[in-house]
Amino acid sequence: MLMLTDRRPLLLANARVVDPSRDFDGPGDVLIADGVIRETRRGIGAAGVPEGTDVVNCAGKIVAPGLIDMRAFVGEPGFSHRETFASASQAAATGGITTIIFQPDTLPVIDNSATVDFVMRRARDTAIVNIQPMAALTKGMHGEEMTEFGLLKAAGAIAFSNSDKSVTNAQVMRRALTYARDFDALIVHYTEDPDLVGEGVMNEGEFASRLGLMGIPNAAEAVMLERDMRLVALTGGRYHAALSLATLATGGLAQAADLPVKAAKKAPDLPFFLVIDDRVTFSYIFNAAQPGAFTNTNGVINAKTTKQVYSFTHFDAWAYGTNFFTISMYKSDHNDPAAPCTQTGGIVSPAAGFAFSPAGCAGATEIYGLFRSAFGWNQIFDTKAFTAGPLHNISFEVGMDANTENRYNSAAKRSVVGGLEFAFDLPYKGYINVSPMVYWEFANHTSFAQCGAGWSVPASACISDGNTSYKPTWTVEVNYYMDLGFLPENMQYFAISGRAGWIGTKGSDTEPLPASVANGVYPTKVELNSEPIRLTFDASKAAWGNKYSHMVDVWVAYRYWQNKFGLDHNNAAACTTLVGGARVSTGSCTESSLYSGITVKF
Repeated sequence: MLMLTDRRPLLLANARVVDPSRDFDGPGDVLIADGVIRETRRGIGAAGVPEGTDVVNCAGKIVAPGLIDMRAFVGEPGFSHRETFASASQAAATGGITTIIFQPDTLPVIDNSATVDFVMRRARDTAIVNIQPMAALTKGMHGEEMTEFGLLKAAGAIAFSNSDKSVTNAQVMRRALTYARDFDALIVHYTEDPDLVGEGVMNEGEFASRLGLMGIPNAAEAVMLERDMRLVALTGGRYHAALSLATLATGGLAQAADLPVKAAKKAPDLPFFLVIDDRVTFSYIFNAAQPGAFTNTNGVINAKTTKQVYSFTHFDAWAYGTNFFTISMYKSDHNDPAAPCTQTGGIVSPAAGFAFSPAGCAGATEIYGLFRSAFGWNQIFDTKAFTAGPLHNISFEVGMDANTENRYNSAAKRSVVGGLEFAFDLPYKGYINVSPMVYWEFANHTSFAQCGAGWSVPASACISDGNTSYKPTWTVEVNYYMDLGFLPENMQYFAISGRAGWIGTKGSDTEPLPASVANGVYPTKVELNSEPIRLTFDASKAAWGNKYSHMVDVWVAYRYWQNKFGLDHNNAAACTTLVGGARVSTGSCTESSLYSGITVKF
């Protein structure tokens, strides 16, 4: 083999030149100088070459770009007795192979960015050809949990494979193809159904029977390949099948050997929604608060109430984005009473000179619903331009909130939002989404400000129907999620998540009435509604295995909500009371509580 160990010009004369970049296959000469191909055409030697040029008469032999071995098995690290980067590269160079792409079945398995970095540095230092790693498709190549495609690709992995192990779980394969699509990553899959392979050692047929050996049917590959093709059509992921020519020939599936970046047009019977996730939750807020709901016993104020929460949550993903909907029923204890009680423990009647009558009312019930819909720019414009580094996508986001309750105040909030969502990737299949938007609470109700109810003094400081309409303002919503994938494998049942929402000032707290301390109308304040941390335990995975991951979750969280509904927690009439002639905050407009529950997916 000729090695270019010096910089003298070299002429490969009378060769059969194969140049895919020009779609050329024919006779010609190749002139190489300073390690670079300078010219490729017929008759270079006849026209004269630089002095000192080495001339090799190829006599019709093929001169072509270096070959790429897409599926090499190198033993380093862990199995260097089998092969090393140095020995593998020497063998490759001898055969005209200039790039080796090796499998992740090493020790340890190449399933994290640190291992990718190690093997790339090791190959650079010891190999004489280009060596690039494939990373494991699933952790430990066990076929159960995806690896971090984004981090691995950024570290240098050029594709993802489980080597000669098939991913038998179709849901895992679907998620891998979907996740890989967003990183423009290639999935290389060994298509062989292990159940059909069994203990087989050769192709099934008469010859295997004569030898008394267990046979493997072609269907062992065809079945797995057929499944993968349907998943590729469903997800649009990039896919390469590592399989035998026999399967391609008998199954008529030649196009599956290397499916293009853009998958074939989806079959008409595929579902409209690519993902549908429905869950029910029971949760408990230990120290909730509700504006105006408190007791004052000899100057000792208690504004805490417990709340039971019953929720239904729906999430779906379709071709152009995602939708999220949740509806919850909150049931308070007696410290937050339902109508006809006007306050905790009784009824105040404006018509009777604001006389107080003790009454034992049931705890209030509130129904609250929220909807958010995001339309991804990458999907709308059919591009990857809005994916860069940790940025996963940019989306248009719209949504609405609404509630109704049976308190005396009869609040009935209606608000809409619209703006952008910036979605970022976190390690361990995590994400953080940041959404700056416009917020408009165009309707709400307050019986205490309704004309004729007798609460407003003077009477002119009231709203005819009690319906407020606030000014449009800004809001920023943040939510995140991350599996605790750094824990030992036998403890990987935990995840953290959280959310926070800020809403800007929106006029007075009884808009459109102007702010007036004399009339008990105050400016609104910036509202913070948050659950900064939630720790989730995947109970179903711990009990029944990966197949049932997140079917049953048990979680505990911290909840913090300041200036509830925009009410100034230090000044607003609903948030304060008189103690010893001085107006003090009751704490009913600030919620700080432990929050825990159980969620079931169905």
